[in-house]
Amino acid sequence: MLYLLKNIIKSLEENKKRKIKDGIERAKLDKKYLGRKPIELDDQLLKQTAIAFLNKQLTEQQAMENLNIKSRATFYRKIKEYR
Repeated sequence: MLYLLKNIIKSLEENKKRKIKDGIERAKLDKKYLGRKPIELDDQLLKQTAIAFLNKQLTEQQAMENLNIKSRATFYRKIKEYR
């Protein structure tokens, strides 16, 4: 009995995943699914903040607040892109 319920749940989960995948593929073909939008930053502000941060004039937290970025990973990725 338990084995039967386990297989039913597994089948339902697989169907759900397949439907989601199919829907995303269909949306991509219609140019409706673009994924997450990238963070837009002012190049001049990024340059000034990156220079100040790299010269230790700003702390990490202050630099992130200047750029209005909440994620440390995003912050360091943007600093890396600047270099």
